[in-house]
Amino acid sequence: MNRTFPRRSKIIVNGLLVICSSVITILLIELLSGGVMTHKIKQFHNRIVTYHRLLTSSRWPIGAYRYHETIGFQLTPSFSGPLENNAFYLKTHHLGYRTPKFAGQESFEPGGILSVGCSFTFGDGVECEETFSYLAAKRLNLPSYNYGVCSYSYAGIILQLEDLQKRGILEKLKPSLVILGAGNWLLGRSLNPFYPTPDLQFAYAYIGKKDNRLQVMQPDDFYSTKHLYRLVDRYFNGSGSRKVKLTLGRYLRLISISPRVSKANLDQRNFKKPRISSRELYDFVIGKMTGILRKYGATIVILRMPYLDEEEIDAGLVESIKGFENVLLVDGLKALKKYNVSRECYYKRHPSVEAHAAYARALMEAITGACETVKTKRGGAK
Repeated sequence: MNRTFPRRSKIIVNGLLVICSSVITILLIELLSGGVMTHKIKQFHNRIVTYHRLLTSSRWPIGAYRYHETIGFQLTPSFSGPLENNAFYLKTHHLGYRTPKFAGQESFEPGGILSVGCSFTFGDGVECEETFSYLAAKRLNLPSYNYGVCSYSYAGIILQLEDLQKRGILEKLKPSLVILGAGNWLLGRSLNPFYPTPDLQFAYAYIGKKDNRLQVMQPDDFYSTKHLYRLVDRYFNGSGSRKVKLTLGRYLRLISISPRVSKANLDQRNFKKPRISSRELYDFVIGKMTGILRKYGATIVILRMPYLDEEEIDAGLVESIKGFENVLLVDGLKALKKYNVSRECYYKRHPSVEAHAAYARALMEAITGACETVKTKRGGAK
């Protein structure tokens, strides 16, 4: 006699009993709580659905970024593919910097211009060959290494340069010039460990004070970015596409990550930024950069870019630069005015193609005026 059916029936019956008892329990709680429980369950469910929507509607192709234990995240080397919305093409060199779609990912030439910064330097919204990093290098007949990464802060930039030094990449590239993309918005971002976004909140490195000294600090491991990237890897599971359904398995994964996001949101609301002046911050950042880049003899050029109209250049930045040799300051707002770039090309947005072109011209003029022999630093092809 086949005993499979009775066993299955028993399992089904037990399952139905569990479900019925759960429903009855919830109904009793609802009656006692006056409907509060249903409201909270709906809120939680909506939050989980929102997480799914955020993950599946991201414009970044899967695999474009990867987790990094100190920086938090970085562009994945040797990546190539369009954004999900086809806004521009993302291609990276095997050494990790952004490169044009038509360029190779293996060969490189040392002695060029290395750029670091956030999305303004990366060139969010434009092609790589339209960024000020690429255009300035092209005008000076130098190779370009665009290491700008969206959402980076000054803390991330310092850690990025340290990582490039540790892995021997700076020694390979031997940059003649290093451009730091600066902006007033980076001041607050650099003193805060939390993402500049209200959704799926996690945290990365920031600049704080310990024993009255500035240093790069790491966030609470409970909501560090490693949990986000681990989630993304498992959520899409090598599918190569963000167009996936909210299955039970994915729903449970989002439930498991929810406490981390909630704790991050709570700590973000209660976080108090350290009392650090812009002068202190720039002294720390520029000091770290000069220390890392000294052996390569690279000139540091700081490009201040505006986000608002008629935004004053930070006084702390101006004063800080006076204390360092071999550091140039280029005011991006003056460049925009000089080359008649309209307000719509930079006001409360990432720089447009026209804005990038103006920045590149200003950089070239400043560099050629102060460093006429910069091209002689170039080495042979590798």
